[in-house]
Amino acid sequence: MRLEGELTPKRDDAGVWHYDPADVVRLLTKRGVNRPLAAGETAALAFQMFEHGVGLREVVVSLQLTPEAVRALYRD
Repeated sequence: MRLEGELTPKRDDAGVWHYDPADVVRLLTKRGVNRPLAAGETAALAFQMFEHGVGLREVVVSLQLTPEAVRALYRD
């Protein structure tokens, strides 16, 4: 799947490129990719979203988790 022009990565201080996980989830949804994510994939995306300062509501909507599940991940 080619993503050029649809996602804008940002480079960190170490020169590593990162995509906003919320943008990735939105793009996949837009393209109709609705493969269920494995628990580890979901947790990893949630943690990346937390690091980017994404709020509870957007994490719930993007990852289609319950608020309780997102709060539990956040506590971890």
